[in-house]
Parts: sequence; C-alpha cells; structure tokens
Amino acid sequence: MQHERDTQAQRLSLIETKLAETAAWRDALKTGIGQRWQVLNEPELPVRPQGPTQLLLIPMAIILAGFGATGTIILAVIMSPRIRDSLPIQAKFGQPPIVAFPEFARASGHRSAFQKVSI
Repeated sequence: MQHERDTQAQRLSLIETKLAETAAWRDALKTGIGQRWQVLNEPELPVRPQGPTQLLLIPMAIILAGFGATGTIILAVIMSPRIRDSLPIQAKFGQPPIVAFPEFARASGHRSAFQKVSI
C-alpha cells in the first residue's frame, strides 16, 4: 500500500513539473521571449500557381517532338548500311558494278518503275 502511494506521489510530482514547464513555455511564447526567429511580414499566398501555362507547354512539346523525330530519321538515314547507287561501290573497288537489278515502284512512288539500282 505504501509502495502504491509512493508511486502515485512520484507520478503526481512528474505531472506537476511538466505542467509548470508547459505554463512557462506558454508564457514565453505569448511574450515572444525564447523565440529564435520572428516573422516580419506574413507571406501572401498566390492566387494562381506560377509557371508556364498549357497554352505554352503544348506547342513546345509538339515542336520538341518534331525535332526529335526529324533527328531520329536523319540519324537512321546516315547510319544505314544500304547501298543506294553504284557510286560507293565504284569508289571502294575502283571498278563499276558487274550487275544491275531493276527496282520496282514502291507504294510511296518516290522512284519510277524499273529504275536501275546497281549492286
């Protein structure tokens, strides 16, 4: 029984100490003592978020996509190992090609039917 009373007394003194500390902090905050920083002007919240609008972002995205697609196509054409005419063969071997095969018209129609392509 005595032990319970001692434990309760310790708890009560701990609660009173914490309450006194809380009251001291509350008074310090009300008077401004103990504050490290002080707000001079309250910040104004923006009505609209700042940054580019969709009217600007969509055209920029389309233009950048066009540049990317064009660059990809140019890179594919430059890096293609395909021989398009007899000039690279003649330059490499110093002789004209022996055989020439006709190329038939494609769906895109950028070459005429039976235009010769040397191999």
